[in-house]
Amino acid sequence: SSLPSTSNEPGSIPTSSSPTASIPTVSNPTASVSSPTASVPTQPVICSGNLGPEPAITTCTNCRQRVTTNVVYKAGAFAWLICLAFILFGFVFGCCLIPFFMDAFQDAHHSCPQCNASLHVHKRL
Repeated sequence: SSLPSTSNEPGSIPTSSSPTASIPTVSNPTASVSSPTASVPTQPVICSGNLGPEPAITTCTNCRQRVTTNVVYKAGAFAWLICLAFILFGFVFGCCLIPFFMDAFQDAHHSCPQCNASLHVHKRL
C-alpha cells in the first residue's frame, strides 16, 4: 500500500489530506521586511479651525493644554439681520428682540478655560 508523502522539506508540496499538513513557505533573501517595533510619538492636533457653535475639545494654541472650550454667545451680524427681517414682517412688539436672547442666532466665541485665550469665533453669517 502506498502512503501519501508527508515530508516537511523546504519547497516540498504536502500531498496529505490530514489537517496537520504544513503549507510550504517561500523565502526571498533579497526582500527586506521592516518590523513595526519602533513607535512614533503622536503629536496632538491643534484645532484652530472651525469649532462650531457648541463647546469642543481642542488643544489651546496659547498654553498647549487639551481643553474643552468655554463658549460665550454674542449678537453678531446674523442676529441683527434676523431682527431686521422680523421688523420688516411686522414683528415689532418685542418679537424682533428674539435673536438677541437665543444662542441659535448669535456668534459663538470659544476661549480656553485655563488661560482665557480666545481660540475661535464661530460666526453665523
